[in-house]
Amino acid sequence: MLTVTALYIYPVKSLGGIKLNSAKLTVQGLAYDRRWMVIDHQGCFVTQRTLAQMALIEVDINDEYLILSASGYEDFKVPLTKSFSPTDNVNTEVWRDKVIGFNEGFEAEEWLTRVLGLYHGHPLRLVRFADNQIRQVDKNYLPKPNSTHNLNTQASHTAYADGFPFLLTNTMSLTALNHQLTQQGKQAVSMSRFRSNIVVKGLEAWQENTVTTLVSESADEQRWQFELCKPCERCPITKIDPFTAQVPDKLEPLKTLAAMDTHVPLTGAYFGQNAVLSVGESAVISVGDKFTFS
Repeated sequence: MLTVTALYIYPVKSLGGIKLNSAKLTVQGLAYDRRWMVIDHQGCFVTQRTLAQMALIEVDINDEYLILSASGYEDFKVPLTKSFSPTDNVNTEVWRDKVIGFNEGFEAEEWLTRVLGLYHGHPLRLVRFADNQIRQVDKNYLPKPNSTHNLNTQASHTAYADGFPFLLTNTMSLTALNHQLTQQGKQAVSMSRFRSNIVVKGLEAWQENTVTTLVSESADEQRWQFELCKPCERCPITKIDPFTAQVPDKLEPLKTLAAMDTHVPLTGAYFGQNAVLSVGESAVISVGDKFTFS
């Protein structure tokens, strides 16, 4: 049975995630996913790659607030609806992309600095992705138009995700990876290491790397369709235990992933597929949704 088995959003890039039963779909990703980001004094994004303790900041969201929590500290609340002035504009950089963000202010800066400390001698800042910004995905990986979709390449964009608005992973691929790890006497890893948005079951191990399209079996108003664009090359964040911010093994799971036949004709460690939405803007995706693939 081809089924959506879990949904996650990460409202603040590289902080804790939120597990959901359902989520609104937007071209930029699941609603509220990677809409905020932590930056240094130069506007460059900061992640667990250089500050593993970020994993320990928990994130929640309700109808009014984004809520950041850390053990030993009072929660910090960010209003979802907020007015910004031109003086709040911040030039931010995500990889090679330069986009305007909105500075969430001194109180957010102060809270992050109390929890995480100074970063290279400077306070950290929290920024929100500006609604009028367009950060397009790499068009080289977008599918060519065909009879199954009318994907507008100009409309495929994302907020503060690394490169694509959706990351999809497969439970059987995790099972295959963990089998290899345990066979070597290594520790199995959880799906949380890979920070995916959509987790599916029913595909064979690594079949996501040969599939091009997923289509829901939902009613018309909730029908969605994803185009799988490229396998996701994994970075050292996957070595960080998100529950402790520690690195139990300095090589795994990347070493084993790179050595496995994951049906990716590239050198490196790959897990999951980057995807874009071709049908279903404003639809709702839910755990338990059934789908077909091609």
